[in-house]
Order: sequence, then C-alpha cells, then structure tokens
Amino acid sequence: MATTTQTPEVAVAATLDPAAVAGAARGTLLRLATAGSVDDGKSTLVGRLLHDTKSVLSDQLAAVERVSRDRGLTAADLALLTDGLRAEREQGITIDVAYRYFATANRSFVLADCPGHVQYTRNTVTGSSTADVVVLLVDARKGVLEQTRRHLAVTALLRVPHVVVAVNKIDLVGFSQEVYDRVEAEVQAVARELGVEDAIAIPVSALDGDNVAERSTRTPWYAGPSLLELLEALPPSEDPANESFRLPVQLVIRPQGAARDEAHRDYRGYAGQVASGVVRVGDEVVALPSGKRTTVTGIDLGEATLDEAFAPQSVTLRLADEIDISRGDVIAAAADAPEPTQDIKAVVCWLGDAPLRPGQRLLLKHGSRTVQTAVRTLDGALDLDDLHTVPSESLSLNDIGLVSLRLASAVPVENYSTSRRGGSFLLIDAHDGRTVAAGMVGATLPTAADAPSEPEGDEEWEI
Repeated sequence: MATTTQTPEVAVAATLDPAAVAGAARGTLLRLATAGSVDDGKSTLVGRLLHDTKSVLSDQLAAVERVSRDRGLTAADLALLTDGLRAEREQGITIDVAYRYFATANRSFVLADCPGHVQYTRNTVTGSSTADVVVLLVDARKGVLEQTRRHLAVTALLRVPHVVVAVNKIDLVGFSQEVYDRVEAEVQAVARELGVEDAIAIPVSALDGDNVAERSTRTPWYAGPSLLELLEALPPSEDPANESFRLPVQLVIRPQGAARDEAHRDYRGYAGQVASGVVRVGDEVVALPSGKRTTVTGIDLGEATLDEAFAPQSVTLRLADEIDISRGDVIAAAADAPEPTQDIKAVVCWLGDAPLRPGQRLLLKHGSRTVQTAVRTLDGALDLDDLHTVPSESLSLNDIGLVSLRLASAVPVENYSTSRRGGSFLLIDAHDGRTVAAGMVGATLPTAADAPSEPEGDEEWEI
C-alpha cells in the first residue's frame, strides 16, 4: 500500500471490528452528500450503493434495466436510480439534489446526490450544509479540477466533520497504484491548504462496484476499507444535544377565548424547534435580543407535558414571566447566551446570478428571524487556483468571499466554529425572495490575514 495513504487507512481499519462498529455507529443515522466535478460518477456511485445494499425495489431496477437496454447499454445504468428529472436523464447530468434513504445492519443513511456542474454549485452547498460526511469523487484520469477545489473549499467552510475522497474510474487506468497515489497526493495537498486534515482516500470503480460495498481483489495494493465499511464505521457527528440550549421562536401560542377549557384561557407558550442543547423545567433562560431573564415552568409536546426537551424536538415552552417575545427571537440558556450584534464578519458562498458588490442591501435570515442588512465591505475572494484570498470588487456566481455586514437590528449570531446552527445564515434578495448566499459567521479563508483591511473611520450605515 502507498505510504501517502497508510496512516488514515490503518486508523480507519482499526475501527472496523464488529465491537467498534456496534459501539460507535450501530443504529445511528449518518447524513452524507456527494461532491465533485461533472462526469466524475457521483450518481453512478450512489446507484451502486443503493443496488449493493439491496435498497432498490425490483420494479425500479427493472425500469432502469429497460431504459439502459433502449440506450444500447449492456448493463444497467445505475445513475438512473437518482437522476429523476427528465432534463437529467436526457443530458446525463445531475441538476438538482436527489435525496435517497438506505440502511445496512449497522446504520441508517440519508444520502444527498449533489450536482457537479459549476452552474449548480449552489445545490451542492445546500446538500452539504447538513451532512456528516462528504464523499468527494475525483476521476482517476483527470485528477483535481477547479470544481474539485471549489467543493473542497465549500466542505471546509461548512465544517463537514468527515471527508472521504473516492478516486473513481480506477478501472479505466488499469487499477494502477501509481495513478491512484498521484491523484490522492494531489487531493490531500489541496485539502490541507483548505484546512481539511482528515480526508481519507479510497480507489473505487462505481461502475463495476470495486471497493464500494465490498473490498476488491483487483486492487491488492490497497489495504483499507471499502466505502460502505468506512461509512458504517465513521463516528457519529457531534450531538446537538451536547451543545448549549437554543430555541428560535417560530410561533407564540396564545389561545385566550379560543381555548377549549378554562385551564388554557391564560395559556402563553413559545413554540419552535430546539436547535441545540437540552432544556429542563426550572432552567434559567434568556430571551434574545431583549436580554430578559426568566425560568422555564413547563414544556409541552402536543398533548404531553415533558420534564425536558432536546434537539431536534419541536416543543412549546412556558415561562415564569410574561416578557415580550415574538417570532424570530431566541430563547437561550442564561449561562452562556450569545451577545446580539448588528455587525457581522463572515464568509459567504455567493449563489446569485447577479454579482455581489459593497453597499448592496439584502435580507439576512438567521434561524426564524429575518432582518435587513447592508454589505459594508468586501474583504477579498478565494482564488481557487492558488488557494489564497485576493482583493476583489465583487463576487460572482459560485465565488467564495469575506464580507462585513451591518444589520438593521441586533441578531444573536454565534461563531460558526462553535455552532454550525447558530453561526450560519442566508442572504436573500428582497425584491424576488431568492436565496443569493449562504454565510458562516466568523469563518476565515486560508490566508484571510492577508486580505485588505477595512477603511479607516467610523462610517455609519443606515438601513
């Protein structure tokens, strides 16, 4: 086996004994997303996983085989299992994110098959935003391309816990270890530049199934696990229940005269999904951005009354004091509540067709709260060739850049490195309601220290 891959493979292989899998991953849910350049074989790999785990119904497989025969193919085109749009089938590319669900004896999976074409990078951002692991495909014949770099950058910025690099189409290079070593080293170099330290590479043939569900005899030089073995053995992602308590309020429930009984005439509850942490009756909490403190007197889940609630349950909280709380506010643990702010520095993945420029006015959506915002400065963009920040006057579609935002009202954002949920936001075009950017508060680009500094002075922005 190659020296460049020995350490991560040995480390992973050590976790593949039945006891380790049972203790770390059995019964847990793993969310994974595919990434990579167009025609690298993402949909075929997904189809192979579904087929080899017996997660395809017989009539679905028969339909795929029939369409494949009509196209003159000698074997079933498994990519058709995920490419459901007519335009996808006609063009042979993935356009939208396709979600599939499958399970093995050890684990359940939610799989997002993301498009590879540069035009649909925004869909990859969507599919990867909630992923526990990203499977990045690289064509063994082509190596690292610009889109490969872009997807690695997105993965690093979104802080996806695990990255698996599938060096695909290894059969088309004669199962060459030399080719695999060269591509793997190239990917690892880019990954390290972007801050991804634990990318694990696997040589695969999605078309034939080599090292996908089972280890292949045609790669005797590779001693690591198959892709499915690795996915079954990866440790679960961080449990949001272990983070600090946060609940963005979605609805204030105040039935009053519509209450069905006298006991609910004066009912006041604050409903929403627990974004992170655990809350118990008697806990001291704070309402943000007002900063008013109170205690939890009751937790309701439908008709049931609970002693505690945890992420990601949707519950209604009853509080000891009648304080002013409305949709968009956040109820947080009083001990470590974030400080609301009107000024944000963040990294954004620009998804809009029109470019982003300093001075532009947009809407910022954080949790259930939407506020007006203005782009104060554009502090640089990521150069995907050199992997460093360069000065830029605008961000075009699929660009990644550093921005400073001024909000119309304070929002309790957190650093993305601390909380993926509390540190993420969307930018929305106020005119047509389209999402134009995904942002990460406090995130940095590889050489962000070299980015241009803000202009001197205390310029005020009014929104």
